[in-house]
Amino acid sequence: MNSQPPDACKPVDPAVNSSIPEEYDDLNFFESNETVQWILITTWKGIHDPCSLVMKAKHAQQGGYSAIVIQSLVSNDSSHSIPIWDWDDIDIYPCIVGKTEGQYLKDNFVNEK
Repeated sequence: MNSQPPDACKPVDPAVNSSIPEEYDDLNFFESNETVQWILITTWKGIHDPCSLVMKAKHAQQGGYSAIVIQSLVSNDSSHSIPIWDWDDIDIYPCIVGKTEGQYLKDNFVNEK
């Protein structure tokens, strides 16, 4: 899901609570009551961003997302490291991707509500 607000510096719209549609489970891979796990895609402006990576992840977690993809708007470099301090209260998976990779994900995999 695309983050609303786009930078996730404030609480984000919550993840949709939905079950996995039967047509996507023709191999009976999922339990019948299993729900979809949503990943939030948000943006990051590097040192010019109004909030920290940790704050973005906290807002995604509070919104019910299982992971957060943070799209760098300043470069295509996806090797930015995410500092491990301050992540004590974060239980979701964070990932930083470059500008082009993030746009590819948005164009091909984002499911709008």
